[in-house]
Amino acid sequence: MDDKYAIIIEGGRKFEKYYNQEGEYHRKDGPAWIEHYENGSIKSEAYFQNGKYHREDGPAKIYYYENGNITKEYYYKNGNLHREDGPAAVGYRENGSIEWEAYFLNGENHRLDGPAVIEYDESGKSHNEQYFYYDERVSKKELKLRPKKELKLRQREEILQAKKTSYLRIKL
Repeated sequence: MDDKYAIIIEGGRKFEKYYNQEGEYHRKDGPAWIEHYENGSIKSEAYFQNGKYHREDGPAKIYYYENGNITKEYYYKNGNLHREDGPAAVGYRENGSIEWEAYFLNGENHRLDGPAVIEYDESGKSHNEQYFYYDERVSKKELKLRPKKELKLRQREEILQAKKTSYLRIKL
C-alpha cells in the first residue's frame, strides 16, 4: 500500500506530512515533514524512516532562514544523531558561516581526533572547544589517553581470561 500524505495549514503556514500505514512519519524518496514560512519558502524539513529520523545521504533535519540559507542541520541514522565523516550537528549564521558544530556516533557525543563540540566566532576562529568520549566530557589530554587505557584494560582482561581457561584445562 502507498504511504499517506497530508497538507495542513495553520496560521498561514503550510505543513506537508508523509506517513506510513502505521501512522509514523515515513517517506522513502524525500523529506516526510516539510514546514513552510508564510511567504512559501521552506522553514524546516525532516527525513524519516518508520517514525525515526533517518537519512543515508545527507542531513535528516534541516532548518532554514527565511532567506533560504541553512540555519541548522542534523545527521541521523535510525533515530540517533550519527555521522562518521564529519559533524552530526551544525549551526550556521545567516551569512552561511559556521557558528557551531558537534560530533556524534550512535547518539553519543564523541570524537577521537579533536573536540566534539566547537563554537566559532564571526571570523571563523574557534573560541570554545569541548572534548567528549562516548558521551563523557573529558579533557583534551584525557581524550588522547583514553583509547590507549581501554586497549590495555581489554588486553589484561583477555590475558586473565586465557589464564583462567588454561587453569581450568589443567585442573580437569
